[in-house]
Amino acid sequence: MHYYHFLTLFSLCNFLPSGYSHGRLLDPPMRASIWRFPEFNYANPPVNYDDDAFWCGSMQTLYNQNGGKCGVCGDNWADPPPRSQEDGGKFGKSIIVRNYTSGQTIPLTVELTGAHDGYFEFRLCARNSRSEPETEECYNKNLLVLSNGSTRLPATRRKGIYKTTARLPPGVTCSRCSIQWHYRTGNNWGDCNDGTSAVGCGNQEIFRGCSDVAIT
Repeated sequence: MHYYHFLTLFSLCNFLPSGYSHGRLLDPPMRASIWRFPEFNYANPPVNYDDDAFWCGSMQTLYNQNGGKCGVCGDNWADPPPRSQEDGGKFGKSIIVRNYTSGQTIPLTVELTGAHDGYFEFRLCARNSRSEPETEECYNKNLLVLSNGSTRLPATRRKGIYKTTARLPPGVTCSRCSIQWHYRTGNNWGDCNDGTSAVGCGNQEIFRGCSDVAIT
């Protein structure tokens, strides 16, 4: 292949909207995926067949339009709050999907319908009322430690189910907690901020989902 054509193809692969790097949090079920679980039919959760596509609006939207800002649950930052997957939004119907105890080790399950390396992180926002804001700062207060001893679970190029466990913070209780799944992919070429460039550095796709839980 001619070198110029190779560079053109490489650039297109990195900047076209991705249809392959998608995922959703299934345990605890995130707000846009509750409809997949018959035990919650009583609550009539909204159906979303694209519940694996909460990626901050797209790479271009995330970085070029919004300066790297993403909705806390994966929506386009520019959307008016409450955004669709946030508490009070289209999918944020206050359906408590799990009841835990403080300090408990809980299972976490993610399904990737497409995968491009990177890693998962999980955060807890502890609230007791809808009047308390669901913010990035709230989630950042409790970055969960996983069974591998790290706060990050590596993703690979394998599609399918990823399972881990995490310990909830001891002493933290809340009636309207939410768990955020944060998936930073690692398939794009970017600046490593050390004078080099490599796949996985710089701007990457971000996927997110939020689940409503209670901790006693």
